[in-house]
Amino acid sequence: MRGVFYRASTRDKAIRIGVAGGVKNLPNGNVESVFRGEKHKVMQVIEWCKKCPAYSKVDDVSVT
Repeated sequence: MRGVFYRASTRDKAIRIGVAGGVKNLPNGNVESVFRGEKHKVMQVIEWCKKCPAYSKVDDVSVT
């Protein structure tokens, strides 16, 4: 999905929660995120990613 600002919204949410890392769009349309921080804060961002920001659609969130 293009133009829904998922990457930017995820970055902004992570910053507000106090998590470092990065978010990038992949050529296949997926988004890849790397988060660093306190476990409970990282989990907050991951849970937010599953719910997704407005106008986006999340089919799956994979955590490694």
